[in-house]
Amino acid sequence: MSYRLLKGLAHSKQIFHGKHLLWLSYQSIGVIYGDIGTSPLYVYSSTFSAPPDKKDLVGVLSIIIWTITMMVTVKYILVILRADNDGEGGTFSTYSLLSRYLNITNRDPREASLIEMKRYLSGDLETAGRYMRYGIEKSTFIKALLKVIGVLAVTMVMSDGVLTPAQSVLGAVQGIEVVDPSISKGTVIGVTAAILILLFVIQPFGTTKLATTFAPIIIIWLAFNAVFGIYNLAKYDWTVLEAFNPGYAFEYLIRHKEAGWRSLGGVLLSFTGVEALFADLGAFSMRAIQLSWLCYTFPCLLLAYTGQAAYISTHPEGYSNPFFNAAPHGTIYPALIIAILAAIVASQAIITATFQVMKLSYFPQIKVVHTSKTFHGQLYVPVVNWLLMVGTVLVASIYNNTTSLGNAYGCCVMFVTFFDTCMVSLTAIFVWRISPWIVFFVWLVIASLDGTYLSSALTKVPDGAWFTLTLAFILAMLLILWRFGKEQQWAAEAEDRHPTSHFVTPRGDGQVQLVQKYGGRVMSPIQGFGIFFDKAGETTPIVFSQFAMKLVAMPEVSVFFHLRPLETPSVAPEDRYTVSRLSIPNTYRVVCRHGFNDEVITPDLASVIYEQVRIAIVTRKSKRDQRSQHESGPEPVLPGSHGVVVVNSTEEPDSINLTKKEVSSSTEEKTARDLELNMVEQAYEHQVLYIIGKEQMKVKPKTGLFRALLLHLFLWLRENTRTKIANLRTSELSQTAQEYINSQLELEQEAREALPYQFDSCTKPLGPLRQSLFSCLTCNPPPTSPSEHYTPAGVCYSCSISCHGEHQLVELFNKRNFVCDCGTTRLPSTSPCSLRTNEAGSKGGVHSEKPASENKYNQNFQNRFCGCGQEYDPHTEKGTMFQCIGLGTVEDGGCGEDWWHPECVVGLPRDWNKKQALTKIPDAQTLSGLPNGHVLNGEVTHERDHAANGDAEQVAGGEDDDPPMPPGFPAEEEFEHFVCYKCVKAFPWIKRYAGTEGFLPAVHYRPQSQAIESNGADNLEEASETSRKRKADDIDDMPSAESSTKRQKSDEEAAVNGNSNHEANTSPTMSPCKFEKLPPSPTDYVSICLKEDFRPHLCRCPNHFPLLRTHPALLDEEPTYSPPLSRSSSPAPGSVGSRSLLERGEAALSNVDRVRAIEGVMVYNHLRDKVKDFLRPYAESGQAVGAEDIKQYFERLRGDQEAIKQAGEGVNGEDGGTDGDGDSRREQSGY
Repeated sequence: MSYRLLKGLAHSKQIFHGKHLLWLSYQSIGVIYGDIGTSPLYVYSSTFSAPPDKKDLVGVLSIIIWTITMMVTVKYILVILRADNDGEGGTFSTYSLLSRYLNITNRDPREASLIEMKRYLSGDLETAGRYMRYGIEKSTFIKALLKVIGVLAVTMVMSDGVLTPAQSVLGAVQGIEVVDPSISKGTVIGVTAAILILLFVIQPFGTTKLATTFAPIIIIWLAFNAVFGIYNLAKYDWTVLEAFNPGYAFEYLIRHKEAGWRSLGGVLLSFTGVEALFADLGAFSMRAIQLSWLCYTFPCLLLAYTGQAAYISTHPEGYSNPFFNAAPHGTIYPALIIAILAAIVASQAIITATFQVMKLSYFPQIKVVHTSKTFHGQLYVPVVNWLLMVGTVLVASIYNNTTSLGNAYGCCVMFVTFFDTCMVSLTAIFVWRISPWIVFFVWLVIASLDGTYLSSALTKVPDGAWFTLTLAFILAMLLILWRFGKEQQWAAEAEDRHPTSHFVTPRGDGQVQLVQKYGGRVMSPIQGFGIFFDKAGETTPIVFSQFAMKLVAMPEVSVFFHLRPLETPSVAPEDRYTVSRLSIPNTYRVVCRHGFNDEVITPDLASVIYEQVRIAIVTRKSKRDQRSQHESGPEPVLPGSHGVVVVNSTEEPDSINLTKKEVSSSTEEKTARDLELNMVEQAYEHQVLYIIGKEQMKVKPKTGLFRALLLHLFLWLRENTRTKIANLRTSELSQTAQEYINSQLELEQEAREALPYQFDSCTKPLGPLRQSLFSCLTCNPPPTSPSEHYTPAGVCYSCSISCHGEHQLVELFNKRNFVCDCGTTRLPSTSPCSLRTNEAGSKGGVHSEKPASENKYNQNFQNRFCGCGQEYDPHTEKGTMFQCIGLGTVEDGGCGEDWWHPECVVGLPRDWNKKQALTKIPDAQTLSGLPNGHVLNGEVTHERDHAANGDAEQVAGGEDDDPPMPPGFPAEEEFEHFVCYKCVKAFPWIKRYAGTEGFLPAVHYRPQSQAIESNGADNLEEASETSRKRKADDIDDMPSAESSTKRQKSDEEAAVNGNSNHEANTSPTMSPCKFEKLPPSPTDYVSICLKEDFRPHLCRCPNHFPLLRTHPALLDEEPTYSPPLSRSSSPAPGSVGSRSLLERGEAALSNVDRVRAIEGVMVYNHLRDKVKDFLRPYAESGQAVGAEDIKQYFERLRGDQEAIKQAGEGVNGEDGGTDGDGDSRREQSGY
């Protein structure tokens, strides 16, 4: 990560001056001092158990004065407030500050760079400090102890927070008893509960609004205390001011010994709330708190306690409710109202403390609301607020008076103040770099004072303090358990978090494949714009690595989208986004830096990210232009005008600097940029896929019992709390990776119904088989020149799955005695077999094995078919092709089971039918009426040819009809098998069977020696059409029902009419010679068509049986290997051998790979819904659907005439392909 980005992400505290400082000081009075400011309501009543005498009263007053001075003013206001962590206060925040100067904690690796470490060099510390730091960092116990202290401090503040509002409000409401002693205790508790509920109900208004409202109340309340104090001092006993002499405090403690020490448990209530003063530092500022305390709150409290002491000195029985008893006559009702209002301000410290814990991953993520755009630390936590409300109401109802509450209250406060003393002392040594000896002396004095009060407070444990301590320890265990689980989670994630180069690598052809360690398979591209979410990661999102390795696929354009929250209300649009490009083709990283008021996850998020990527690509071009003009100058940082910053990404090893790639010319650079922009635009326009990871974590086997129990508890908490990604509130279009995988599995299940075969095992271990084969011209491309040497290769059905629809996959159908070439030297090592086990014992990565020597190859493996040698393109191919039974291999002079066009078998050109159609043109008179049509001596000029072609298409029906069989070639239903003239020439003895029983007459091959007799169509020029045969299951581009059929005679049905008995009798000694009775052989090139029952008519005599022995296909039906059925699929009853339409469809889909099958089902589901809507009105009305209705529907659906043309071709093609006679042929359809 660049330093500029790190600096921008680092949190820095806000510093206020002038009117903002005065405004914060004013607000702090209304929030921070709600607890400590209402202490005068109950301090004396909690300290004395009986009316005190004058000496005891002055002694306690002296302790109160100097305790507030030392514990609050000196310790907190002047020292501890300076130990802030970028403006945040509280014990845990101090621990966080120490963790930036000491290596004492583990952090989430994804957020490590967001923490600005400031650890000093060893030479910058004194010797004692250096040794202390070394000991702390090496000691696991001390590091754990510091962590526990930090957590306990927070939970004790939270635990006391349950009592604070109850203590304050109950103390205020008890004033009603002074007004009317007859009021029952139940009335007091009811009013207290109502006020407490109101207190928490108004918390969502936020700290600023509450503080602005409460500040006048607290200011008036403190003013009442000050005025009452002055009044009582003047009227009753001003001599209590001698308590400012600390000697009276020591005298009291010496005189009462243990009883005096125990009474300190009541005196400490005078500074309860001081922990809130530090915890709420983040909501205000150090200077604002110092100003409000020293200039107003501190003097008012001193006057309040001295004034109450003056009243009690003359009215000792008034200690039970000193504030209301000491109120001047006529002010009791205003004092009661202001006291109740002043008590409604005591829970903000708890909210702030909880927020601190959440930021440091010590608590499950819950909703946090920032309530101010100006003061960033002011928060509201709804869940904590409502839980505190329930707790405080229950506590107030159970304890029902301030004396009982006082026994339970204060113990946790003293623990927190002691923890603060220890933490700030370490801060002074390692952050402020003060000599450890000086720090130790000061710590000893303050710690002694803390210890005195803490030991006294512990005496209250049996009387009620056990409640707050137990609650604090339970919360602490919960927080520490969560932190322990998070650290284990980070360690587990670190094992799976790697740069992209660890598991994928780009290929030279622009595609991406897995590295050899993970099988080396080529990644299937998913059309669309994929957005992978990652909160604050710096490397590849785990969801991407899992998505890529498990699905072996990735979107055409991928974006790693990282969120970086900042402690600021909003980030300016020009600084919000940073875009970098990775080494994976068409993959980008977008980092979004946002404030707590910025709404990042919106329904149009995809368009925002797309726009940032697009602008980054354009900005890169502008940046290159600037660089070419300023070669010697530094490369400028370009903040995009639309919110994009192009950075030099060093976040992971495989990142690429967008500005370093140089092109040879401006034209090439512009072309590359345009291609990149087009790719991004097309992917975005196709579809957008939001991919959000949801980790499923499990406890490792053989984990210790106690450790496993803790981890199971953590996982339970993790599953039942709101996660960070849930806070994103993604749009309804978003998907988690699990949801996406589930949807793919559902589609795959539907695809398996049409594709019922398993594709998880290679057939090579089974040896030579007659099986369906494929040849991938992407993995094993043929040479550009026919003269160059080519090593063909064929793979089985299962291995072809890895060559997805984007590869040029040639479907060869059945070849006999073939062993799969996948993983052999016939294919490059970059295309290994991913189904077999390699030498290391793991699945996949098999390559460079020796191929089978018995495999035979022909031109089909280069996508060339027939005697014409044309490349096969299912999009343009018309008519039916027939597969030769393959008497001979290429080495024998045969064809090797090649596929043949019927017109090529008889020697006609491929476009013979079109030429014949040209003869059916209108007469010359009609043509002369056409534009530019001229008739010269009965011949049509060039202009007329264009017109004639157009009319010929209309007359002949265009290309919608399946082409008829050429003259001299039998109809499809007349024969079952076919032997081409090449195989007949290689084995000429088969000629003599032509025209005999079981065989049709010979089909003569006369290469263009006979002109096609037609009316005036001479010198027809043969159309030269060269195409490529694409994979037959490329469903994305498949026009509807446009297929011509490339037929293979079925090997599945048994021979009929009793031929099975003849086939079983294969012994040459049992058969008389039939061969000598056959007619003479034709003298020219011929092909032979065989009927279904040809085998019984072959001569099996001893002399001629050897001719048949080398051709198993002539002796018996050849068994053809089919992959086993999928476990999730079962064949439909009666479908095998039925040659039904369903079976013919299954046969056509039997070799569709998984990815294309899934996409096909998606297309089918989409079109099904559309066609339903189209047909519903006709079904409801009973009206017939006409051809014109269908034509208009396709025009609306496609927006052009192409669909009409394809629909017509598909109907005719379907009629021609499904003869309805139940013939046992398998088909391969063109598109």
